[in-house]
Amino acid sequence: MIIYLDTNIFYKNWYFDNPHFKYLFNFINNEGHTLLISKLVIQEIENIRNREIKSTLEDINKCMEFLNKRLLHNVKFDDSAIINQKYDFKELVKKFIDYSNITILDYSDVEQEEVVEKALYLKKPFQEEEKGYRDTMIWLSLLAFVKTNNIEEEVIFISSNKNDFFEKKKKSVTFHSDLLEDINKKQITAQITPYETLFSFVKSTIDEGLHSFDHTNPDFEHYLEILGEEYLGTFDYRGEMFNFKSGVFTIKFSQILNVHVDMFEGMEDPEVLGAKKLNEESVYVNFKYNLRRVTLTLEILKEEYFKYKDEILNNFYNVEFQEETVLISTVIRPYFDVSFIYNPLQEEVNDYSVDYLYIG
Repeated sequence: MIIYLDTNIFYKNWYFDNPHFKYLFNFINNEGHTLLISKLVIQEIENIRNREIKSTLEDINKCMEFLNKRLLHNVKFDDSAIINQKYDFKELVKKFIDYSNITILDYSDVEQEEVVEKALYLKKPFQEEEKGYRDTMIWLSLLAFVKTNNIEEEVIFISSNKNDFFEKKKKSVTFHSDLLEDINKKQITAQITPYETLFSFVKSTIDEGLHSFDHTNPDFEHYLEILGEEYLGTFDYRGEMFNFKSGVFTIKFSQILNVHVDMFEGMEDPEVLGAKKLNEESVYVNFKYNLRRVTLTLEILKEEYFKYKDEILNNFYNVEFQEETVLISTVIRPYFDVSFIYNPLQEEVNDYSVDYLYIG
């Protein structure tokens, strides 16, 4: 899925504070979708934001001038902290979405003859008095991208500029007939689906429980690595089967005096099996993963070692004798199916429970 957002969707959400952006960005990261951003949209957003700041500072300075005329000693307003705050939209987006899931849409290749024709005949997105040039550039560059790259997956087009892009029929939203004509002329086969708001797209398409957090977040994975390692350190291995390449080894020791675990290669093959949003601070998650390489050391009695010596030597790479006990070590690859409560606001994992453990 390719998701395009128009300038108006970002307006007044300069830092993506609206919670719908969180669901959108998580959805893109979790499922490997593409966020398509026009270079023209980036320029518009940065320009509007900077223009509004400039206008606000001018208003503040006028107020300060008005105020100082009524004060004995003038008061100065230092705007350097504001001016020095750089705003780079593209870099900001990259903080939330993996760069491989972002495509910047260029508009330099749009045929100007086509733009002029739409302007002359007032074909949407053009309006009276030749308004709509930038919207036309965005629309035609989007169609060119889809056509040139032979896009077959669904393209989502989200814009609140309904007068220039859409027609509303009862409760449904469709593209204006002029835009549908453009799609047909270019013989575009990809489904381009319009939405008026980010809210409507999130509500209709995104599972808010499943995508209330970023499954690819390194901190999230780190939590589960630590919890998995801790679980292995407290697990009762008596009677447990180890599925080694050499065959199945079943722990037959009557006593395991001590367990030491050292993970030296972490999580692999993470997968969210299911998620249910309980409230704004809690998501119930079913998850599976494995820890690629973990050293497991068991401390057993000497008499147990000699009783099962041949099996131990076939499956444990290191044996170390103590005064009355023996330390035996092997490398395992544990596979977990787990459940837990995740707090997406605090990025914390609670109530971690192992539902199934397979040791390879």
